[in-house]
Amino acid sequence: MLRHSIRAGWSNEVGVVAAWDADDTSEGTNAKVIYSIEKNVIHERTGEAIFRVNHQSGLIQTALCCLDRETTPEYHIQVVATDGGGLKGTGTVVVRLADVNDNSPRLARQLWELEVDETWGKGPPNDTTILEVSAADGDTSNYFFYRVVEASGWGWEHFSMRSVGAMGQLYAIKTLDYENETHRRGFKFMVEVTDRGRGGWTDPRHLDTAWVSVGLRDINDNPPQFHRPHAHVTVREDAVPGALLAALPAHDPDMVSVTNSSVTDLGSFL
Repeated sequence: MLRHSIRAGWSNEVGVVAAWDADDTSEGTNAKVIYSIEKNVIHERTGEAIFRVNHQSGLIQTALCCLDRETTPEYHIQVVATDGGGLKGTGTVVVRLADVNDNSPRLARQLWELEVDETWGKGPPNDTTILEVSAADGDTSNYFFYRVVEASGWGWEHFSMRSVGAMGQLYAIKTLDYENETHRRGFKFMVEVTDRGRGGWTDPRHLDTAWVSVGLRDINDNPPQFHRPHAHVTVREDAVPGALLAALPAHDPDMVSVTNSSVTDLGSFL
């Protein structure tokens, strides 16, 4: 018999081994071949044999559920073919487990905290990445997809995610305004990853979630503004140079306090 290499997947059928006997099949039972496993693999916990073979067809099947490629990716068993006269032939079967999506993805953290600049002015934000999220999975081939969980927390609708390779990139889709008191308190919401299990986003066995907390930094994106567009000042004719004529308050939304500007020129300010 020859050495066989077989890949096993979802089915409990591993493969078929076949032996050929040169004796005349019409002469008694000499050419009749019976298959058996001489050296099997034993399950560590139960002590049971992992594989079995059909004595007539040579079909090898798993005798136990369920084999885990992430634990043992390959098995070696020795199969014997015996003819009617008691002569034997042996061969080694190498069973390599095919990877299936049977592990859940796990995000690298359960909480991401970051601080970013507010959006410049009142215009829409660009799609600059503000956070990269990563996940891991015990399966060989993984295809991760990320998203912001709808209605998961304050400010979730201001953000979105895109999947780039194995990473998830978070970016703003609405204006982030530090001068808005509610925005200034920050945002906290959840993000989610799937490894595209059979149920997609509806299969909790193939999902993982984590929190994201976003704080804002103030930037100088607003011009100062006088409280009044015009000021009328009357100047005494005997006013000395440098005398204070009027206080003209101005306000900058980027500043917490109001700044006063003093006008000291002689004459009327219109």
